[in-house]
Amino acid sequence: MKITTTGLLIIIFNISLFAQSEKTTIEKDLSSLSKIYPNPNNGDFTLELPFEDIFGEPAEFIIYDELGRKIAGGKVQVRGKEVFISTSLLPASQYYIRVWRKNEVITRIFSIDRL
Repeated sequence: MKITTTGLLIIIFNISLFAQSEKTTIEKDLSSLSKIYPNPNNGDFTLELPFEDIFGEPAEFIIYDELGRKIAGGKVQVRGKEVFISTSLLPASQYYIRVWRKNEVITRIFSIDRL
């Protein structure tokens, strides 16, 4: 998986496969305020993050497959509201991406359709 930046976006660091700890906290679900496009896609998509105080702490993310298995995860330093994600190593299927920072969280579904 490769994550890059465009414009005022993000810097990616600490990508790890299958290893992320999840914390139990009271979360503010911002999923309805986020956008993912294009969807379905060929493995490349943009995720708009509606986080407050966008120039603060890094956000964490995990990508899950249809069965809920963790596929990849890591941290992103938020430098704007959009994140460009390239999942060129994933096969065509439906996936979930969960992104959180502090008590703010989004969960979105995306589909990879490689024609």
